[in-house]
Amino acid sequence: MTNISINLDNNVLFISGYINFDNLEKVLHECIKKTSKFTYIKINLKNLYKPNSSVLIFMINYIRHTMRHKQVVKFMDIPELLSELSKVYNLKSIISR
Repeated sequence: MTNISINLDNNVLFISGYINFDNLEKVLHECIKKTSKFTYIKINLKNLYKPNSSVLIFMINYIRHTMRHKQVVKFMDIPELLSELSKVYNLKSIISR
């Protein structure tokens, strides 16, 4: 995956780099693959480059996946821009649960 790294450390998934519409599905698939054995998943978003609405789409799709598979996800260190975008799109309560 170009411009993105996904690492699992101490049961926390760290996503670094740039998520965009071109790599969104690959990032989602890779994250699901790395966390499939967990029931509680933490995803750290601190090192995202230029977070935008494609990251929100990733988050929503990941939440949907975890709900279908009876998992729980907690997003950590959500960049301020994503928090603001989530308010605009009325998604704040969904992504920060």
